[in-house]
Amino acid sequence: MPPVGSVSTTYLDQAGTSGSRAASGLPRHTGTEALAPPATEWDIELTYWRSTIRLAKLCGMNQQPNLWDERYGNEGFVFGTEPNDFLRDSLSQLQPGAVCCIGDGEGRNGVFLARAGFSVTSVDLSAVGLAKAAKLADSHGVALSTIVSDLGQWVGTAEAAGPWNDVVSIFCHMPSAVRAVVYPKLIAAMAPGAVFLLEAYTPDQIGRGTGGPGDPDLLLTASQARQELDGLMFEHLEELERNVVEGELHTGTAVVVQCIARKA
Repeated sequence: MPPVGSVSTTYLDQAGTSGSRAASGLPRHTGTEALAPPATEWDIELTYWRSTIRLAKLCGMNQQPNLWDERYGNEGFVFGTEPNDFLRDSLSQLQPGAVCCIGDGEGRNGVFLARAGFSVTSVDLSAVGLAKAAKLADSHGVALSTIVSDLGQWVGTAEAAGPWNDVVSIFCHMPSAVRAVVYPKLIAAMAPGAVFLLEAYTPDQIGRGTGGPGDPDLLLTASQARQELDGLMFEHLEELERNVVEGELHTGTAVVVQCIARKA
């Protein structure tokens, strides 16, 4: 666990091996661009990833940056820096201790939990997003562990084994085949009494233009959540229409499913 005010970052390669950027096979900064002197180590990290994305585009590299690296590569925070409303309003339902935030992106939810006294591990596919999460945590003087990895690969590693006092999934939309791998392994890694808190868009959100993917396989209904989170006791499970205002990509009336489920 990093000390308060520090941030640790782990990169996992496709084989699930952890290490530094160089050891994991991620590209090094080429030095081909004139860059302004960064202010902090997290500015260095963000400058590195932004230049890598631009270089890949210019050179037509086969290893293109993923969609989320590109989205998070601009200045500012795509979904803002405030936590998700459902998470904030449900904070008292969580168990104190170690929290795993899956698909935490730029870290608004993980940093919120860290500020509330939780020991947070944020996992996301985007190194760019998690570099911004680390910078956000640093600005608030809180500890945040970040792991850059595909969730389907990461849940099979020792780092994912927990035990977790809480698992938080906020708009972390995955194909159903990936959820079938990720959810059972996370549930197995949860401590007795641990809480799985989730909010996601439902298929009824498609076509509204207020956020979320357009592929129904990435979306979740209450009945699917009950089936896929098998083994947990549901304290709250609801599909509802609500106003979601989170940065530039989640803005407007939306149809969501909310879930709070506890492990016996």
